[in-house]
Amino acid sequence: MSTDTVGKFEQMNSHTTSNDELIAIELEIVEIDDQINRLRHQRSCLIKRKQQLKVTIEQYQPRTTGDGNEHWQRTDFPWNSKIDEMRTEIFKIDSFRPWQLETVNVTLAGHDCILIMPTGGGKSLCYQLPAVISDGITIVVSPLLSLVEDQMYALRKLNIDARSLNTSTPRNEQTEILQILDGRNSSVSTLKILYLTPEKISKNKSIMAKLQKLYETNRFSRLIIDEVHCVSQFGHDFRPDYKYLSIFKRQFPKVSILGLTATATLKVIDDIRNILKIPRCVLFRAPFNRKNLFYEVYHKSSVGKNTLKDLVNCIQNQFDKQSGIVYCLSQKDVEDVCFELQQNNIKAGCYHAGLSATARTQIHEKWLQSKVHVICATIAFGMGIDKPDVRFVIHHSISKSIENFYQESGRAGRDDQQSHCILFFRFTDVFRLAPMAFADKSGNGLQNLYSMISYCLNESQCRRKLISKYFDEVWQSNDCNQMCDICKRSSTSITQRNCREEALIIIDCLNENKKERLTAIKLIEKLSIKTMAKLDLQRLILQLIVEQYLKEDFHFTSYATTCYLKPGPRAEYVKNEKCQILLDIVENAKRPTLTTNRKGAKQTANKKLSTTAVTEDRPKLQMVTNTEPVARPIRRKRRILEYEDDEDDDDNDTKNIPILKRANTSSNDNMDAS
Repeated sequence: MSTDTVGKFEQMNSHTTSNDELIAIELEIVEIDDQINRLRHQRSCLIKRKQQLKVTIEQYQPRTTGDGNEHWQRTDFPWNSKIDEMRTEIFKIDSFRPWQLETVNVTLAGHDCILIMPTGGGKSLCYQLPAVISDGITIVVSPLLSLVEDQMYALRKLNIDARSLNTSTPRNEQTEILQILDGRNSSVSTLKILYLTPEKISKNKSIMAKLQKLYETNRFSRLIIDEVHCVSQFGHDFRPDYKYLSIFKRQFPKVSILGLTATATLKVIDDIRNILKIPRCVLFRAPFNRKNLFYEVYHKSSVGKNTLKDLVNCIQNQFDKQSGIVYCLSQKDVEDVCFELQQNNIKAGCYHAGLSATARTQIHEKWLQSKVHVICATIAFGMGIDKPDVRFVIHHSISKSIENFYQESGRAGRDDQQSHCILFFRFTDVFRLAPMAFADKSGNGLQNLYSMISYCLNESQCRRKLISKYFDEVWQSNDCNQMCDICKRSSTSITQRNCREEALIIIDCLNENKKERLTAIKLIEKLSIKTMAKLDLQRLILQLIVEQYLKEDFHFTSYATTCYLKPGPRAEYVKNEKCQILLDIVENAKRPTLTTNRKGAKQTANKKLSTTAVTEDRPKLQMVTNTEPVARPIRRKRRILEYEDDEDDDDNDTKNIPILKRANTSSNDNMDAS
């Protein structure tokens, strides 16, 4: 063998050895990265547990002498006889619910407090009752005008003087309120509660000046911050104007603060305390587990018409003529769902921001009076509603966070009777919601959405356990008592399958189509995985996104935000044989769906409803190139909501239900009018 040949052989051998070493190093780096991720997760769990223990200790540890929870349960404070009198005579309430008495005692004693209580637990009474028996004015900061209107309507029925100062307040009433705050007319004023929006406080300097005057004359009783989780950027509904409330403790040090919320993790609670400058506040945290609510997830059909049929069957089979709410993602979804329910003789009405205030009030009142059984609504509906007999809350699409889902579903069963919380889950809905979550001001929108996706993908763990874990609550295995679809299921076998091989195929497909860029739907079309059903493949893709093996890539246009998929930060680790991607697979039984018609259910639509369901032209934009003239919009049909009402109500007839009906519109309407 010549010297040149030997040299080339040694060079090739060296090159091969270097390649092998490079591959080994890359695999080792991937393995180390995975260990780092696992350690980070372990660290996160330990920090959560540490926070949970701190809160538990603080909740039961006295802040001053004799200042523990047992202290606030006492009924021998100077004000107790008065609050019992007001509770029974004005509010018509026989007894306090858990944590109400303690919260009332704390705020009347002038201490700062945060109360975390589930939706429907009675948070409002905790400031309304002290306001009635206190001198001066209680200021309530509340984010939603609809909620404020509901509260004021209820208080005025009890002859309690409650007012609000916002953009819709008449000018003469605004002047009167400002004069009361300023000290004029205060001697004859009966004003007890004043509602302000956070925007009104942060953007109107004169309001702060009036509150300063109120404070200086010892008439500023207390500050109530409703939906206090909005203060924190870690919360699911961060609002920048809420941060302005951080100056209140500095400006008005003697005014006690009471923060109210239905949903807050331990991290959010700590952040609220720091921002509001109330580190030593008393914390009351009611259990999140509402034992009368049955939680279930249905897999939604990929065909829209079938989904609507499933929804109709669900309501007709389980909740015929019972009160309920159907939450939808968009105003169009609200109208489509409402129309379908009406066509099937279900007394349904719409509620969304596109309706006039009069129309919203009308349908709300009819629903409260049970003249309408089902409200189809966006999340604009429901804050502060006081209807105890809501037997079901159905989410037509996934919620944007666990907090939102818990709060919205919690509007069922306030009378402590068994009620149902049903979520319709579909692969494509996730990618409708993802761009909104990505644009969330808090910066946590996607992470919150992924927590909600994990809740829906779960086929093996108790639904309640997942909710409690999210809110850092200690969970006992008997707390559910078969009140969720997972715990009630007996004949279904669940297996956990390692889907590493399928994940490799998915990631390879994305890498091979980098130039084309694939949406989730396009990815499904490209894939050919015979070892897995399509529904399980969709679930696997979502799990890969949640666990960061895949990543969403958002691209913005003038008309929409498109969500593409690409390999995520953990994609390389899938090549490691030690990698495990475990997916719950349902065996030997069908997943819960709703495809069966009720026996004896009416299949023909009510004639009156069918003749009144009509249309208006709605423009649809055409895609054009830069060289083409802009085309006139193609117009498609859209139902328009109007309301008809008669003097005489007849519960056995559909004539008084707000229905979808014809509206005269010009064919020359411009696009903005839609």
